[in-house]
Amino acid sequence: MLAALPAEPAGTAPFGSLAAVLLLLTGYAVLRFTSYGRLQYITAAMLGRWVPKGGVRVIQIGGGTRDLYYYPKDTILVTAISPKLKKGLMGQAAIQAGIPVDVRQETPSSLSFQGNSSVEAVVCLQSLKLLPDLPRFLAEAHRVLKPGSPFIFLQPVKGEGLTGATQLLLGGAGNAIDEKDLNGMRSAGFDSVEWDIALAAQNPHAVGVALKSGNQEDPSESMYAQRISQGSKPRRKTAKTGFGKT
Repeated sequence: MLAALPAEPAGTAPFGSLAAVLLLLTGYAVLRFTSYGRLQYITAAMLGRWVPKGGVRVIQIGGGTRDLYYYPKDTILVTAISPKLKKGLMGQAAIQAGIPVDVRQETPSSLSFQGNSSVEAVVCLQSLKLLPDLPRFLAEAHRVLKPGSPFIFLQPVKGEGLTGATQLLLGGAGNAIDEKDLNGMRSAGFDSVEWDIALAAQNPHAVGVALKSGNQEDPSESMYAQRISQGSKPRRKTAKTGFGKT
């Protein structure tokens, strides 16, 4: 006959369960904070490298107050468009960052307010999924850009398997698009389209640039390979050489 197992000391089981929950919550908080920090670093690197200096006008889709600090200090105007933007907060950030901003609280179905070839950069930050007509918007972005100017994008793309589960946990799945949807930029008329995948194992984001044809300098070497590599090998999608501007 088997001897009875000794009973657990009173309070041991609840304490163990609480410790496990706290450990999980801590791990989740660290993962979320790390993901956010890396995305901010990537955004700063992209805007700092690709938005031209020398007094330019920029259209920014999505994003928030922090992004204003990443633009060249001589930027003439950032037109920020999103129904989620708060004019008061954006105005305060604009003063602190020293970047003039015009906030439009609307969904950017078109850019009809902007003239042809009138801005030096269009920036889209995690917002392609929210656009009601993506092909139309891409065509509009191409229209308003000056020749040789960049369409800069940072966009969640759908992960699979464990990566998809992690992405869901981090809140990025609802805003993610299929990576193949990015190919539509070629149809919109962009001469060079290239992107890499950042945070591939956690919260995959396409980080890239589409160039409107014109007399721009020949870019070389991937910016992601130079600045953004965090240990995971990027996947490169390219129509022409032209992602990493030197």
